[in-house]
Amino acid sequence: ASETVTGTTVNFSTLGLNEVNGNEMSIMMYPNPTSTQANLIVNGVSGDAKIILSDMQGRILSTTNVNSSNGVIEHKIDVSNLANGVYYVRIQNNQLSKTQKLIVK
Repeated sequence: ASETVTGTTVNFSTLGLNEVNGNEMSIMMYPNPTSTQANLIVNGVSGDAKIILSDMQGRILSTTNVNSSNGVIEHKIDVSNLANGVYYVRIQNNQLSKTQKLIVK
């Protein structure tokens, strides 16, 4: 017996939010790895934003509302109470979202 399979192939590409708007957000986080605190500097973001710290399983550990000053956000992240491991720091506002890995040891 033979089978006939029919279907439609759809090709598409995904654009990141920063590509659509032509904006670029850059993140600098140091020291990384750290055991006490990480300094976060974000360039290219305007207005209100959120800094979201999550673990490898995607559980949100903290959300901090921040405001940029002349397109720059400077924030200190206290990790002294976190277990050793890999975490994710996401910065997002209405137009942009970017995630960076943070190692606590």
